[in-house]
Amino acid sequence: MAVNDRDADLARHREAIDRLDREVLARLNERARHAQAIGALKAGAGGPAWRPEREAQVLDRLAAENPGPLDAEHVTAVFRQVISACRALEEKLRVAYLGPAGTFSHAAVSRQFGAFVDAVPLPTIDE
Repeated sequence: MAVNDRDADLARHREAIDRLDREVLARLNERARHAQAIGALKAGAGGPAWRPEREAQVLDRLAAENPGPLDAEHVTAVFRQVISACRALEEKLRVAYLGPAGTFSHAAVSRQFGAFVDAVPLPTIDE
């Protein structure tokens, strides 16, 4: 492949990625608006803001429906963060863990709840 052909192919793929990124951004914000509406409905009904079983269902469904080439684990990790960010629009969770920061329990908070929670280190399990 000639350098000019390669450069043209790179430019074409980069333009496609830029277009897809704009579409993904629009869909993420659309998803976030629905999460906000759900949060308002749950608040009005007095229901719990966070339903871990619903999040697990969403992640399991997306992993099962994933056609690749991304691994299901990668799709789950991405959507865990999307869900975490959308959940924070409803109500930011406070999650206690056995501190200090940087421990395995701190890492477990991020793995289970995503990055968009208030992680609170506590010195003992009883606390």
